Amino acid sequence: MSKVVDRIENLTDPGQPLEQNDRYRTFYTDNTYRDKRYVVLPAAAAVPIPPIRIIAAKSWYRRLTQAERTNLRTTDNEDINDLREDLQRAPTVDMDDPELLASLQTIGVPAPRITELLADGTEEERYINVVT
Repeated sequence: MSKVVDRIENLTDPGQPLEQNDRYRTFYTDNTYRDKRYVVLPAAAAVPIPPIRIIAAKSWYRRLTQAERTNLRTTDNEDINDLREDLQRAPTVDMDDPELLASLQTIGVPAPRITELLADGTEEERYINVVT
């Protein structure tokens, strides 16, 4: 099927009137046409969304159980106190931070629980830096 660029120049019957919607149509030499208003565009390539690995510290604190929070507040263990102070000072928690992983292992958090605590963040947990 060869495309005809301009129907007015390539009419098989020069006396044939143009219809109102002809300006939207691309005509072909075999007397078929494609309506330009309804062209199906190719789908855009899917862009993978990177996982959220930095979340707000308060969101990470909410992942802790009540017993874990109590342990953070009431312990005399220096490792746990250091972790608590770091969490209180920082506005964000980086899930890929090796110090966070080491701290959780040092204070005796089981491996399955560490995996839960260091899971990718959700859109609600994403840290948004608002500058005022």
